[in-house]
Amino acid sequence: MRAQKPFLDEQSSNLQLIMEKYNLDESAALDAFYTSATGANFSDDETGLYGQSPLYIFGLYSNEIDEQNL
Repeated sequence: MRAQKPFLDEQSSNLQLIMEKYNLDESAALDAFYTSATGANFSDDETGLYGQSPLYIFGLYSNEIDEQNL
């Protein structure tokens, strides 16, 4: 049986993806994520988004940012 990664480790990898793609430091990446619609949904227990994989969450965030920049 494979050991599961702790929740915070998984979300740290999501933050790392944001930092790398958008060339942001940790503070700016956190601010950008949590002020986005994806970040708001992530913080809302009703959506269940917090239980999704970091790559899925990053994909939602990335799509949101890319659509804003069109």
